[in-house]
Amino acid sequence: MAGRAWRGGGARGAGATPAYGARRARITQPVRLVVGELDGRFVDLAARAVGVRPAGSLTVVPGVGHNVVLEAPEAVVRLLEAGAPRYRGAREEGS
Repeated sequence: MAGRAWRGGGARGAGATPAYGARRARITQPVRLVVGELDGRFVDLAARAVGVRPAGSLTVVPGVGHNVVLEAPEAVVRLLEAGAPRYRGAREEGS
């Protein structure tokens, strides 16, 4: 399945996706955007979004298309595990 985007029954095209720009601008928490290398449109969109976010980061997963979770679940697990201690610690300190 690698390199091919999966289309689920409820999927919308990018043209039907609502514009969330104003809402995204209000996010102050760290944000990591994860996109597939073969999804050029979303690589570009994510790079622009991270560029305007002080606590933003971008991970481009090689050899994967639009649906990173289905095409490379092991990569998503590694990213979540790598970030979990930092977020867990932040939550405990703020409790």
